[in-house]
Amino acid sequence: MDIQITWMKADHSEDILRIETLSFDSPWSQKQFFEAWQDPKMYTLVAKIDSQLVGYLIYSRCRDKLVIENLAVDRSFRRNLVGKKLVLSVIDNLGNRDCVELNVADSNLDAHLFLRSLGFKASEIKRAFYGNNQDAYLFSFRPAVLVGG
Repeated sequence: MDIQITWMKADHSEDILRIETLSFDSPWSQKQFFEAWQDPKMYTLVAKIDSQLVGYLIYSRCRDKLVIENLAVDRSFRRNLVGKKLVLSVIDNLGNRDCVELNVADSNLDAHLFLRSLGFKASEIKRAFYGNNQDAYLFSFRPAVLVGG
């Protein structure tokens, strides 16, 4: 299965909104997406198999870290390396930044296990982080620092 990671284009928005709505109990609104897409500090990657958009990842760049703001993969393409390729694309863009971070609902065990498999560690619990009073875990990935070379 050939998974291609590219930058989002305007004609991808409908597919992204569809995947978001089918993936989350409390999905981002159309307005939240358009605000993110207009923010110059936010970047959107999409994953395609053949010509079908099957996943996306939105991240922001801060001075010392990259923050994954939203990530979803079409249910019929999960566990096929799509999410892994999206996250690794962000890690590849770390540059001189210290880490990649994202918040994950405490109830999203699949995401916890997925992130741990990529080397992320839960570093903080954020109480009542989501609007439905649900807690979140802050997951962080810090690249290994090689000493002596």
